[in-house]
Amino acid sequence: MFAVFALTLVFTKGPWVDEAWFTSPALDLVTRGTFGTMLLDPAGSHLRLYKADAVLQGINEHTYWVMPIHLLQLAAWGKLFGFSVFSMRMPSLLWGGIALASIGLIVRRLYEGRWAPLIGAAVLAVDFGFVNGSADARMDMTCAALGFAALAAYLSLREANFLGAAIAAHSLAAAAVFTHPNGVFASAGLLLTMLWLDRNRIRPLTVALIGAPYLMLGLLWAIYCLRAPAEFAAQFSANSAARGSDVSAPWRGVWREINGRFRNHFYPEGGLGKLKITGLLIYMSALGILASARKLRETRGCRLLLCLTLLQFLCLSVLASTKNTYYLVYILPYFAAATGIATSYLWSSHGLRVRALCATALVCYVAVQTATVMNLSFVTAGYKNTRRSSRT
Repeated sequence: MFAVFALTLVFTKGPWVDEAWFTSPALDLVTRGTFGTMLLDPAGSHLRLYKADAVLQGINEHTYWVMPIHLLQLAAWGKLFGFSVFSMRMPSLLWGGIALASIGLIVRRLYEGRWAPLIGAAVLAVDFGFVNGSADARMDMTCAALGFAALAAYLSLREANFLGAAIAAHSLAAAAVFTHPNGVFASAGLLLTMLWLDRNRIRPLTVALIGAPYLMLGLLWAIYCLRAPAEFAAQFSANSAARGSDVSAPWRGVWREINGRFRNHFYPEGGLGKLKITGLLIYMSALGILASARKLRETRGCRLLLCLTLLQFLCLSVLASTKNTYYLVYILPYFAAATGIATSYLWSSHGLRVRALCATALVCYVAVQTATVMNLSFVTAGYKNTRRSSRT
């Protein structure tokens, strides 16, 4: 189902400006051997919305305003398969598959319910926000998938080889950080997991080894940045100007998260899009069940999942001040994991009425997500409409 939905969006939804911006350095690297973002006006970019005097020095030769790994990934993919809006979306689709597998592994390690991993992955597989992120040339799905793969790797390997698990997990998390700054959220969640489960096993050597991947990637990026340090300072400061605006007022950030990002996605203005609120209601109900059901609340893994979800929400609220809905891919997998656990628990612990209620809720959820994907693909028909408008 995920592959069908994501491929449908890959080939039908309209291209948009972010996809062009992040493809530009990749195309420039393959064709000219430089790494410039050719589509941004150095003195008139969108970043002036956040920093009025922003001038993106050297943007036609060097790209410093975003992290490099996703751009290098698109360059390699484009070199092999060509550059088109469809081709540039395919890496995100593949990373979406990795995120799905990771959530299944995470749930399996946190909860013993037989069907919980499958239900959690299935819920995520049809979530419109997740599918849409998997059909986009932005870097968010790559970053999110690396983060969840890091957590899955640690939970899967920690019992047999704690040190190897920590190194492997933080190598993936470091790659997430250098894909997008939001990768820091994954590193924070991974550290919380290590402290929650294995704080007595952490030694100074552990800290040194898990820091090594971040240091190595940081040094490689620093070497590139030192080619034009003034350009790096100008570009990176322009793009980071608005990210921490809620740090000094975290409660404002929480309110803006709820009234901005969440409302815009789950209860948008006008149309049938408001039906997506059913997904949020199911997610919040699942988290409520994890917090209130005594059996789940006493399960160490369920408590950890609740804390990871809360940490991710707070990070998005306070550290991601631009309330873009495409950042939801960083928290939707946690929601789906909670839904898988809660559904499995209710199904195994209660009678026919509760089972019927669970089945009805999931059917409604799948129906709404399917309708949303189909609406964007065939009713809105963004790509088709874009082609038509370009011919007139």
